[in-house]
Amino acid sequence: MTNKRNRLVPYDMVSPGFEAIYTGEKSSSEGEKEDIITNIASDNEGNEILRWPVFS
Repeated sequence: MTNKRNRLVPYDMVSPGFEAIYTGEKSSSEGEKEDIITNIASDNEGNEILRWPVFS
């Protein structure tokens, strides 16, 4: 598999109003981790996704 680091996540996998990129890492846990603005989730293959809202 090719490295997905910093590649955009397809829009059909992201909720409206959000942008997301692949971190290039495999998820070490299930579920989501949230920050004040961003959160980290994973796709079905276990690839970490960094997601943030586009509107403030």
